[in-house]
Amino acid sequence: MLKRETKINLIALLLIAVFAFSACDKNDDGTTTPGSSDIVGSWLLTKIKFIDIPDIGSPEFDPALLGVTWTATFGADGEFSSSIVIEDSTENVSGTYATSGNQLTITVDDEPENLIYSISGNTAVLSGLEQDFPGDTSDVMYETQLTFTRQ
Repeated sequence: MLKRETKINLIALLLIAVFAFSACDKNDDGTTTPGSSDIVGSWLLTKIKFIDIPDIGSPEFDPALLGVTWTATFGADGEFSSSIVIEDSTENVSGTYATSGNQLTITVDDEPENLIYSISGNTAVLSGLEQDFPGDTSDVMYETQLTFTRQ
C-alpha cells in the first residue's frame, strides 16, 4: 500500500494534469477549434509515466493499482469535465479547451494552462508536465506523461 505522502503527490500530479488534456480540429491557418471527433467522448487515465529519474529510469504506474480513477469527458462544443476519484475522495473540474498544433490550452476559472498533447487512435498522451517523484524528498521536478484510453 502506498504511503499517504505518495498518494498526496499523485493527487497533486493528477490535479495539475486535469487542466491540460485535450485536442481539436485544425484550421487552414494551423490553429485549431474545439470539437474534434478525435477527442469528443470519455477518456480514462491508464498510465502515469515519469521520464528519466536518476538511478531508476522511466517508471510507469497503473492508476487503478493506486486506487485512482480519472475520467475526462470532452464535448464537441469545446467544454470538458473531469472526475478524479482517489479511494473515497472525488475531485470534479470543468472548463474549456483549444489547441494550436501540438500545443494545448485548458482554461479553468479564467486560468489558462498550456501543455503538449498527442492522439493516436484510442490513445491520448499528455506530456510536458513536471512533478516531483513520489517518495523523493529533493526539490527536483521530473517530466511526466499521462496516457488516456478512449472509453
